[in-house]
Amino acid sequence: MDNPKFKELYEYLANEELKHLGYLEKYRDAKELPVVSTKVPSGQSFTPEFDTARTKGGEITLGDAGILLAAMRHERKSEDFYSALAKRAEDDEQRNFFEMLSRYERVHYELIDGYLENITSFRMQT
Repeated sequence: MDNPKFKELYEYLANEELKHLGYLEKYRDAKELPVVSTKVPSGQSFTPEFDTARTKGGEITLGDAGILLAAMRHERKSEDFYSALAKRAEDDEQRNFFEMLSRYERVHYELIDGYLENITSFRMQT
């Protein structure tokens, strides 16, 4: 990654997905639903600040946009997956857990969508 703000975003999202994996593994192994914090670390910002020298002619490259679109697709599919699990949940605790994961994925989707909007002055209709 040449653009430090993209790198920051991707590292954040990767760490979030690792947390989700941990939550699911804990539930699988111990049948225990974890207590989850939704706090954003202080000083964490995902407002894109683009250095036009790092882009082609001051514009986002097709490769960067493609990565963001693929990431949005992944987040949407994950949101739908967790929503489906919530509907199939056997009790309120399970349902709340999967609904929470679904909401996380929605937030990630909107975060990435905000990057695309900022970069391209285009907002996908969802």
